[in-house]
Amino acid sequence: MGEIIKLASTPGHKPLVKGVHKASALTCTETSAPDVFVRVIISNKEQQELYRGDDIVVPTASNLSIRLFRKNTGDDPYSAELDLSPVG
Repeated sequence: MGEIIKLASTPGHKPLVKGVHKASALTCTETSAPDVFVRVIISNKEQQELYRGDDIVVPTASNLSIRLFRKNTGDDPYSAELDLSPVG
């Protein structure tokens, strides 16, 4: 297990922006509900949506922008947890 990233729908929550120095796997390990997902943009080129259990490989020397979303609207708080682990 690598770095744990926790996102929550706090008022005014912003995307997480992070540099990745080594090739890594980003896995969505937990969400607060089945309709919660994260949108990941890798170096302003590739975009993926990750739901619980989904993962992607992040290339060496990439910039990540990660934002939390929910398909069903409402006022209930929601969250997601991700694991960023080096590969190879």
